[in-house]
Amino acid sequence: PRHRRTVETALPPSPTHRLDKKGTISIDLQRLSDTGEADFKWEVTYNVKHGQPGPLAYKVDTLLVYRRIDEVRRPLPEIIKLGSLSTMCAELGLGSSGNNIGDVKRALHQNASAYITAKIRYKQKNGRERWGEIGYTRYSVVFTGENLPDGRSADAVYIVLNPSYRDLLNHVELRPLDYDYLVELAPGPQRLYELLSFPMYGALSHDRERAKQISYAY
Repeated sequence: PRHRRTVETALPPSPTHRLDKKGTISIDLQRLSDTGEADFKWEVTYNVKHGQPGPLAYKVDTLLVYRRIDEVRRPLPEIIKLGSLSTMCAELGLGSSGNNIGDVKRALHQNASAYITAKIRYKQKNGRERWGEIGYTRYSVVFTGENLPDGRSADAVYIVLNPSYRDLLNHVELRPLDYDYLVELAPGPQRLYELLSFPMYGALSHDRERAKQISYAY
């Protein structure tokens, strides 16, 4: 691949966005253990003012935010630069019109305000399994001219990683994805590619003839 990006293996199987262009969907998933208790839960609620994160917010998250995070060495800093809204439009294949810039800005607000309530198990880089039960938003967004937490005036758009999300990103395993391929896909096929990449990457990295079957909770 021309440009590969590595992303965390704990969160992508669990949906945060609505991929349909219209309407809203309920994102409230859980899996019960043999004792009837939830051993996996994933619920995403959204800010009514900004709306539920949709297809554009999904593209912004996966093709811009994740890529910028991947370009930074671990441990991750609190503040990560995304770039100007015009630059982000160009990377998404959109013209830098006022409408497109407004749509990208709204998508950033949607992503930043999505609140996740989760009970998850995930494998850390050291191979150990970790259990987490937490409610959080992933990051805050700071636009050009606003003040950053370190006192600087933002010269572009930045995200400020919330502590819980930052800690997770610093400890989970990573997997490579082909960014150039992803940017060419519609949200639905892109999502399928991301889901299939979990078992496929595991098979390829361990030189197995077959990929393991993974049962997702949705």
